[in-house]
Amino acid sequence: MANTSGWGPPGWGQGWVPQPPKPGVIPLAPLAVGDILGGGFSALGRNRKPLLGMAAAIFLSAGLLIGTAFGIAAYVVFDHVRALFDLPPGTEPDSGDTLPLVGAFAGAWLASFVIAIVAMALMNAACLVVVQDAVLGLRPSFGEVWRRSSTRIPAMLGAQFLVCLMVAVPFLLLALVPFAMALTSGGDDYAVGVSFAIFFLGLLVLGPVALWLYVRYSLAPAAVVFEGQGPAGALRRSAELVRGAWWRTLGIQLLVMIIAGTIGYVISIPFTYGGMFSAMAMIPHDPAASEVVGPAVFAAVLYLLGMVISQFISIVLPQLSIGLLYVDRRIRVENLAPTLAEAAGVQPPPPPYSGQPYPGQPYPGQPYPG
Repeated sequence: MANTSGWGPPGWGQGWVPQPPKPGVIPLAPLAVGDILGGGFSALGRNRKPLLGMAAAIFLSAGLLIGTAFGIAAYVVFDHVRALFDLPPGTEPDSGDTLPLVGAFAGAWLASFVIAIVAMALMNAACLVVVQDAVLGLRPSFGEVWRRSSTRIPAMLGAQFLVCLMVAVPFLLLALVPFAMALTSGGDDYAVGVSFAIFFLGLLVLGPVALWLYVRYSLAPAAVVFEGQGPAGALRRSAELVRGAWWRTLGIQLLVMIIAGTIGYVISIPFTYGGMFSAMAMIPHDPAASEVVGPAVFAAVLYLLGMVISQFISIVLPQLSIGLLYVDRRIRVENLAPTLAEAAGVQPPPPPYSGQPYPGQPYPGQPYPG
């Protein structure tokens, strides 16, 4: 006889089906795709103030630092820039003016690149701190999110650097193949064609390998924040948790990125076209130059506002989902749900009915909730 209300296997009798506790944004049980998506949106909605505050502080500071870097570069080479603009017609620029210009702005670009990486690492850590508390029903303040995420920046950068090293170095080495063969072939068209054929075949091989590595280590940032792991330890933990669930991890991350990108794009449309059509309506039929500036600035401000909101969702929602994927894998692999229930102060979930789960345990190195 089918068991319609009992909580054992079919035929074990009748009774109430106990539901897993849900102190926060997800039930403390193995998560379905809908639980991860809904939990990500819930975590974003419940913690929008600290997340928006972190995004504003991080990216405004990064923008100011990047602007300062280029401003310093322009100031340092200002005399060389002026010399280039003052060249008589038909005169070739002197290398004494062009080389300092290239060096200064290359240095500014490199500084900007480093600033952007640090900013993204800090924002990712902030999202994971929010998830860590949101699972337990806690709502951290802006100051707490800042304090806890900033302490994990070195380990977060180290983990990201190791992953980029594994993924990017083979592509960089492959990119050297056509250049090396072109230099050594003496202009032989056949050799150049072979080198590019090798390059494209290498891309076909390395592409899937890079994707596999990315997914395998995609939970490393969560291990850095949730467990206090170092870079190498975080990569090992991610590999352990993703093992046996690579396709599911890839599918959920792709789905979340598509949803976040679509939402961000839809949100940006009214700002982009609304600002453009409003500006066109404000410009008179035969405008003077001064009458165009105001509407153009208004349209640009609306466009930038839409882009900021769009990028905020596109960045934050996938990172929140990474944190929930990590929790899901630990619930499935290590039976973490009882430990989470104890930390949240709620009734523990009913025990699993099949398999021999690992005993519940706190996050290594940082007892939950941290």
